[in-house]
Amino acid sequence: MPATYFASPMRTVLLLAAILGLGACSESGCSDCGPFATQWRELDAPMPTPRRALTGSIVVTDAFAYELYVIGGETLGEAPLGTVEILDVTTETWRSTTPLSTARAGLTSAVVNGRVYAIGGRNQTGALDAVEVYDPTTEEWVARASLPTPRAALGAASVGDNIYVIGGTTSDGLPSALVDVYDTTTDTWQQASEMPTARSGALVVAVGFDIFVIGGWNGTDLATTEKYNTMTGTWDTLTPVPVPPGEGVFGAELFGSIFVMGGHNLQGEISALVQRYDIDIDRWSSSPPMNPARAHATAAAVDLGTRGWIYVVGGDDGTTLLERAAALF
Repeated sequence: MPATYFASPMRTVLLLAAILGLGACSESGCSDCGPFATQWRELDAPMPTPRRALTGSIVVTDAFAYELYVIGGETLGEAPLGTVEILDVTTETWRSTTPLSTARAGLTSAVVNGRVYAIGGRNQTGALDAVEVYDPTTEEWVARASLPTPRAALGAASVGDNIYVIGGTTSDGLPSALVDVYDTTTDTWQQASEMPTARSGALVVAVGFDIFVIGGWNGTDLATTEKYNTMTGTWDTLTPVPVPPGEGVFGAELFGSIFVMGGHNLQGEISALVQRYDIDIDRWSSSPPMNPARAHATAAAVDLGTRGWIYVVGGDDGTTLLERAAALF
């Protein structure tokens, strides 16, 4: 359970935009340019409802528009929310849609065949097993088969028709190594090979048939980076993240790199770091830090082939809920 902070809300949403093919640093400079030229700028579209411990997923509509669904979360007073708001990536405007049936924070989400699945989380009663699916055509949430083991601060990633739900905090407050696999075609669950390292609050990202799990917490701030091969059902240990982000870390994959952002360590510090992992060569580098620092946010990528963005939404800086938009491009 994250610590409670009290302050008036500030509107902050972040957008990380990475543009390929520039070949050199921008005038503002960066710590490791690679194929990216990057700098931050602020956007004009605030998220309507300030919150942290939320989740987000990108849906590509039938008209090939990109929409970011921002789901659930909690207030600074840890009141769970069922709020669902959608950011239109083209116009950078927000609209509200049907709220979750079960208000919750610390949940996770994934998209399969254009539908958004909201899984697990917590409310005042503790960890939850709730699973709901949202159909954009009907704008309704429908309950699905419950998560076998209730968990919060968990991660999820979709591969094909399956959603892999990984780690988290169980009802007894302990970090979990569980990997539960949900088949969206049959509405059934099965268990896969457990993670080598039990943890909660980690970043979980799918790239092809592999799922990467980075950072998190299990009584200590973890630098551990592990990869699960969904074809073989086996785990590999990779180069650890240079600075352990703690729990509340977030990020996404874009153009063969995983961007690991923010986090909240055991010393109570909120991180501004953006650490980039090059998948092909198992190497870490740094990208320009966020301003302000944040944790308990969500991130999702838009890949347009020759350029792309990673939206970073919500969270807190230790004292304030963050909603206002900025961009790293």
